[in-house]
This record gives sequence, structure tokens and C-alpha cells, in this order.
Amino acid sequence: MYQFTEWPAEPDRIGRYRFFEQLYDGEHEKAFERKIYKPRSQAGGDGLTWLEFDYPRIIVDVATNLLVSEPPVISYADKTLNEALKRVTNRSRFSAILMEVAQGSAMRGDGVFVVRNSARGVVIEPQPAYSYYPELDPDNCREVLSEQLAWTRDFEGRQVLRVDRYENGQIVREAYWFRRMAVGARIAGTVLSRVLGGDEVIPTGLKDRNTIVHVPNQRKDNDFFGKSDLGGGLPSLFGEINWRASQISKILDRHADPKMSGPKIKLPPGMENLDLSQSNYFAVGKDDPAPTYLIWDAQLISATEHYKRLETEILRHSETAAVLAGKIEGARFDSARAYRIQLAPTLAKNSRKRTHLDPAVKETLRIAVAMELGIRFEDVPDPSVRWRDGLPKDTAEASQTENNRIASKTSSRLSSIRRLDDCDEPTALEELERIAHEQEKFGAVEMPPTTPESDTTPEPEDESEIDE
Repeated sequence: MYQFTEWPAEPDRIGRYRFFEQLYDGEHEKAFERKIYKPRSQAGGDGLTWLEFDYPRIIVDVATNLLVSEPPVISYADKTLNEALKRVTNRSRFSAILMEVAQGSAMRGDGVFVVRNSARGVVIEPQPAYSYYPELDPDNCREVLSEQLAWTRDFEGRQVLRVDRYENGQIVREAYWFRRMAVGARIAGTVLSRVLGGDEVIPTGLKDRNTIVHVPNQRKDNDFFGKSDLGGGLPSLFGEINWRASQISKILDRHADPKMSGPKIKLPPGMENLDLSQSNYFAVGKDDPAPTYLIWDAQLISATEHYKRLETEILRHSETAAVLAGKIEGARFDSARAYRIQLAPTLAKNSRKRTHLDPAVKETLRIAVAMELGIRFEDVPDPSVRWRDGLPKDTAEASQTENNRIASKTSSRLSSIRRLDDCDEPTALEELERIAHEQEKFGAVEMPPTTPESDTTPEPEDESEIDE
């Protein structure tokens, strides 16, 4: 059993989560306060305009939007399972839950789904990864022995550590006294009842599975926990680009600050020793040379180029397509295919992330459907989940492709309708039935085959046109 002896447990992992979350929220000064990257305190001069760029938010949100902002099409062929699935997903607002878990997973490196019974019925909810504490087999990091959610809160003027242990068929709820990062005695009796506000053991109705699912973002073969999209060498680039942009801003402020030179001024009594140069006034005599400036144009140009290189490296290391970050202004693409080529880095990253997200989503939905119907987890098959890439669809190009596939007998009309309308199989079958009914009533209408304009070239009427 996982034992909580101090809080936070696993401080290294929780510290990483906090660091990445501060980057995402734009709190870069807090994030870099104790890091090796240059903080604001090292500015070494007055009047520094400190700038912070939300590249971490762009990196996380752009990839997440393409991954799940256009929800996947989820369905069962079996009518009973499909109706139960629709009830659970509608009740849970699963599209929003999926977005939140995918966003948290990209930001921290891990996400968590929890399925529970509520007053409204079975619902799916997200949980932050810093509340998730699995007990792992010391000989196999992928073997989970137990799973817990833990957090601290106030109770009657004192702090308590709450722990929910997710077991097959039930959730065991516990509470411990907590003070100054040390976990004290376990709370029992009537005090525990007041802390919990309910029963100590909550049945889930699912005897062969617990109701919590871990979602790693991307991970190595020797890790259980995932890797954040903001990890690796990216934090050093975030810190450096903030620093360089702030330094450039400081230099430009100094160049824009007007200075004045003029004749020596007779100062009032008691102010003879006042240095007017501190007030941006340079007093010169009749035969004295006028003051001049030393301007480092080459260094400023170099600093600007360095900033641009940093920006390019941030996008490259995070696999963020430049067009999605607004780096290609006024870009126009002749086809959806050309647009997809520009987005190849981000789409490839999302494909890797989907290898972990897809089985986690299917497992979560199986748990929810089993609880909704009151059957065993093993008796519920995986639902059909068809992911979409979040890109605007070129309907003309897609229709042309589907017409060509049907004509060449490489696809059925049912599958083509599902792809074109992004619908499940029952909806596509209903559409086919309506089409058949209209054909019986009004007769079949043959549409001419469509071909790309780029592939059709007018043929000359005779050879004289070729010679000309």
C-alpha cells in the first residue's frame, strides 16, 4: 500500500508539474527564480522593461487544439452499448473533459481520467496529475500495484491530508492530520465522518476494475510518467528569449530618450555642484566640443538576429509549425494537402501523443459504459474512436476523393459518408436509407465525374495550334 509520510509526496515530480504550470500561466519570474536561467534580478541596471513571452502557452494550446478541439467520433455498433455511451458522454460533456485532460497532459506530462457515480448518474471527470500517486512494482515500472488520489485541505482550523484509494469495486477514503509538510496520525471515528462528509467506502459497482485511468503525454521505455511538451531544453530557450527581448527594449528606450546640450547655466546658490548631465543636459563652453554618442548599431542588429534565431529554435524543438504560431503572415494555400504539409511537425507530434491518448480514452469509456449498464468491465468491448486532425476541411477536395474511391471500388458508400460527414455508423446508415428512398421516389440522378482542374488541360483543335 502506498504510504504518505511527507507532503508533497514525490517532490521532484510535483516540482516539475509546478514549474511547467508556471511557464504555461506566464509566471516566468516565479518559474525561473531558483533556476540557472537569468532572472530579472540579474538585469544589472535601472529601468529594465521585463518582457515575458507566452511561447509555452502557444506550444501547448496549438497542439491540443489540433488534437482534440474537433472531438473524435465515438460509437458502438451495438445499439444498447451505443445508447449507454451517448448518455455518459452527453452527461459528462466529454468533449470538454477530453480537452482539459489533453491540455493538462501536454503541459505537465501526465493527465488523469476518473469515472464516478454522481447524483446525475455515471460521469467522467478530469483530475490534476499532481494529485495522482500510483504504487509501482520496484522490478517493473509499468506494473501498477495501486492507485491513489491525494490532496490537502482545511478542516476546522487545521489541515488534513485526504486520500482516496481506488480499488476494484470500491473507493476507500482516508484522512490524516497534516502540519508543516509532515503527515501525522490517521483520522478515525466520528472525526473522520465529519472530514469525509459521507461514507468511508464508496462502492463503484465495477467488481473487476478500478475507475481511474492515467494518460501519459509522451514517455520513454524506462518511465511510467510522461514528458511535458515544455520539457527538455525548452525552458532555457524561454528564459533566454525573455532576457534578450528585455535587453533590446532597454536599449531602444535609451536611444529614444532625448538629450540636450547648450551653454553653461549659472546655477542658484547652493546648487553650484549639481551635475546637469544626470538630467540629460550637457553644458558646453564656447570652445568646448559638443558631446557625441557611441551607438552600437552592429550589436543591436546582432541581438535582434539572435532573438529571431531563438524564436526559430523554440518552434523547431517544440515541433510547432511556424504557420500555426503566426510566423508566416498572409500565407495562402492552394489545397488542403499543401496546408497539411506546412503543419507536418505538429501533426507528427500529435500522432505520437495519440498512441497514449487513444487507449486511455477507450479504457475510460469502457469503464463508464460498464458502470452505466451494471455489467463487468471485461464484457464491454473497445468503442470505435475515429480521431480528427482539427484542420478545416476542403469539402470539394474531400468529395472528389470519395467519388473517385467509390468509382474505383476501393471504398463503400457507407464508409465515404462517415468520412465526409464525420458521423458514426448508425447515422451513416440512416443517410443511406434516405438516399435510397429518394432514388425510389424521384429516380436516380447521375452526377458527372469530377477531376481536379490542374489535371485537365484543353486539347488543341488541330496541329497548327501546336506549331503556333
